[in-house]
Amino acid sequence: MDVLKISQWMKHHARPLEYARWRYLFEAGGKEVVRDCLIAYQNEDGGFGHGLEPDYTMPHSSAIQTWAACRIIYELNLPKEDPIVEAIVQYLIHSFDEKTGVYQTVVTEMNDYPHARHWHYIAGVQANWGYNPTVELAAYLKLWSVDERSKIIVDQILTGAIEHILTVETMDFHELNNYQQLLVLLKGQLPKEQQLHEKVMELKESAFSKDPSTFGQTYQGLPMDVIESKQDVLYPKYQNLIQAHCDYLNESVKEDGVWDITWEWGRDQSEFLIAKKYWQGILAIKHVQYLQRFK
Repeated sequence: MDVLKISQWMKHHARPLEYARWRYLFEAGGKEVVRDCLIAYQNEDGGFGHGLEPDYTMPHSSAIQTWAACRIIYELNLPKEDPIVEAIVQYLIHSFDEKTGVYQTVVTEMNDYPHARHWHYIAGVQANWGYNPTVELAAYLKLWSVDERSKIIVDQILTGAIEHILTVETMDFHELNNYQQLLVLLKGQLPKEQQLHEKVMELKESAFSKDPSTFGQTYQGLPMDVIESKQDVLYPKYQNLIQAHCDYLNESVKEDGVWDITWEWGRDQSEFLIAKKYWQGILAIKHVQYLQRFK
């Protein structure tokens, strides 16, 4: 891995947002630049759209796009008084579906714009997504709002989400990561927290590939997607596998300095090629963060 080469690629090929994040995280750039880039994706209702998560291009606000923004805002440690954060809180209050107890992950309007097939709406699709990203959005709402309506929403989500995870035997690594973030964001503030922590640890064991020969062959959970630092209690058990993941990342860098992606849209090919470039910028940041955590 050549960090200088990655930096040059980011400068010339990444979206302004990812280049600003790269500068902020690795080159002492200012967070204000990241904030200014991020706000371009925010709508008047406070939610985010416009392909912030590049696999669907719907301009309207949605839960996943807003979740992606929340992660960046948390990375920047913006105060809850920031207008971006205050607007997100209002979006989360008003877009919550009381009947289902979740924020709808996939909505019908996504089908009207170029998108990956895994973002295609069909009846009943929410069952595939569970509490992704609802349970993590609840954590941000609790962190950033003291509104009584927010408290009611958070309590409803946490009741359903904890009941859900305690009854399953396996969980997709994306949804599981939402629960992992919940435990980080609301440490010491959760009902049944010890039981929840133990269940997350149990589910992590089956959420990632343990065969290094499959790394990069298909889209799947990989060790560092689930084991996030050397402080993770699973790290000693899987230390050799983490090293294999690091080796894979170092060996799979393309000549231009970044990594390819392991999925296709299966439709809208011309738009996919644009999104692919955007994803390469996102993954460059993610992979360098991984490698730095475990070096």
